[in-house]
Amino acid sequence: MRRILTRLCAFVLVGAGTVLLASTAMAAPADDVSVCHVPQGNPYNAHVISVSKNSLPPHRAHWDTFSDKYEIDARECTCWGAFIACALAADCDNPPEDYHCTDEAGCIEQFYQCRDANRAGDNE
Repeated sequence: MRRILTRLCAFVLVGAGTVLLASTAMAAPADDVSVCHVPQGNPYNAHVISVSKNSLPPHRAHWDTFSDKYEIDARECTCWGAFIACALAADCDNPPEDYHCTDEAGCIEQFYQCRDANRAGDNE
């Protein structure tokens, strides 16, 4: 499971050289972790939650992303949910690890467009 998360972290670090789902706005409380929760069966309802570090294992099992240092940006969490939905619709076996499948399906491009649109709105 740690290997999957390592690859997931490597995936979300790709791009403009920044952590995609983290915002420097405010740190999560010391015992809590900010999680972009992607509900099974409804990935378009991805949303940010804060959970105890002890309750991370179930979230790691279904493509949630997390940070114990930063609050996760809710808009980028929505983009991540759409990425997972796209990858699942394309029958990708394991979206964060199956780069070829998610790239062919256009999911990665869709994620970056969503993320970049959100960031552009911040600069207006």
